[in-house]
Amino acid sequence: MSESKEHHVDEQNAVAALYEEAFGRASILGVCRASPDYARLLDQVEYRCVANAQLNARAYIRASDNRRCVTLNSGCWIVLLQLIDSALEWDVLCQLLPIPALGIVRVRELLLGAALDFIVWHEIQHHGNGHVGYFHRRGDPGFAERGNVLMGRGPTALQMSSMDARACELWADGQAMNVIWRMHHVWVRDRNCRYYKMRRHALRNVFVIAAALLFACIADGEPSMHLYDLGKDAGGHEDEAVASRQYVYPHPSMRAVYVVKQLASARRLSWLHGDRSGAFRTLAFIKPLEHAKVIPFGLMLPFSTEGTYLTASSHQILEHWKVIAPRLMPYGLWHLW
Repeated sequence: MSESKEHHVDEQNAVAALYEEAFGRASILGVCRASPDYARLLDQVEYRCVANAQLNARAYIRASDNRRCVTLNSGCWIVLLQLIDSALEWDVLCQLLPIPALGIVRVRELLLGAALDFIVWHEIQHHGNGHVGYFHRRGDPGFAERGNVLMGRGPTALQMSSMDARACELWADGQAMNVIWRMHHVWVRDRNCRYYKMRRHALRNVFVIAAALLFACIADGEPSMHLYDLGKDAGGHEDEAVASRQYVYPHPSMRAVYVVKQLASARRLSWLHGDRSGAFRTLAFIKPLEHAKVIPFGLMLPFSTEGTYLTASSHQILEHWKVIAPRLMPYGLWHLW
């Protein structure tokens, strides 16, 4: 078999494996779609996987038939597995997960599945909360690669500010983890779900670690939060690529802190209004992984050195969401519930 043909087969295998892990019956989406009440809304979305090595996913409305879509790149499966396999070599994980009882293969499956469940539900929240529907009517091609378009380098001029985009992204992160955790009692009782019969404490740790690994992948190579928000690289120099990402996405560290916090408290905004002690306690799960160099990307650096900046920036973004939400929600799936 030629090298190019082998590569094609590998890509197709990755796409097939990703589809089953992300959208199959064992996933949280699969459990929900097995229920007629949830399926009525969730089946309005087409779920796809494509061969693309970049860790990325998209929520969009297809122009040809106005069909809502969620598409995951095969890189979501490949990149995450590489980091998870590295993390499994470190004994520190035994402090957080019952690896001897579960087995390495099972823990690997759980961490990958939890990260993919979060990615899928993040994209579904873009549809559910009206982000895609509202901006689609104004020419937005979808929640991916918008930096070029928003900064005037694409074919479409959008009426969507940087703060609009960042607010949508951070809110989708939080709502995705809320759905996952607040209904965990459903997943653990479904025999077909990968989390069947898992104890609450172990399940919580799985999602904390999976979120940390996911955002560590995204944060790889990014500068600290303060420089990122200025569109500068780690050396303090202006960087067009960083500026393009910053225009659309909050810093990965901010997203990691916000998402992990959803597992610690139902009061979503409390830690943003001055009390960060709960966030610090929750993030204690991540620190041993970083100290052991399982997560080598300085994920915690902005939080440890720029905590005040993180709090102010997060608060500003989420307060902006409150302003734009009434315009967006009528265009979302949850409005049809």
